[in-house]
Amino acid sequence: QQQQQQTATGKVMTTLTQPVHAGVRQVLIADDQRMIVKMTERVLKRSGISCTTCTDGQQCVELAVLALKSEHEMHVPKYDAILVDIVMDKMYGDAVARTIRQAEDVMGVPAARRYVIVGVTGNSSFVDQESYMESGMDAVITKPVDYSKLAQRLAALVANRRGPKQ
Repeated sequence: QQQQQQTATGKVMTTLTQPVHAGVRQVLIADDQRMIVKMTERVLKRSGISCTTCTDGQQCVELAVLALKSEHEMHVPKYDAILVDIVMDKMYGDAVARTIRQAEDVMGVPAARRYVIVGVTGNSSFVDQESYMESGMDAVITKPVDYSKLAQRLAALVANRRGPKQ
């Protein structure tokens, strides 16, 4: 459901009152550019998606692995998806993806419960994007990000990971 309000400048702003993308409840956002983190978080929250944010690759791995440990016992993923910038302090996004995938392997996380990891990069080279995918990412989005389609893209990736409902 949506609620529309007119701003002081006369523009109509649409706010979601219920989550549109029910399959995506929580996203971990990792980017060292705080403005991008804030913008991404704002867009996802308008779509009814909760966000946890961090500003470097090492912190992203720590948050993801800590969540893996607790959710492994409960069989419910804390994060439905992880958006990770490729070039960040302390650890690049491809290393983040590899490390998280290794932790999932060690813990025996079933494929349907693994994180959806999406790389975000300004590099549109096909060869580089292919190497990001080989590191364990499920998709790569190039900057500038089309925020109008971000929540829908995440929902499609999460639904694809989890497979058909039974």
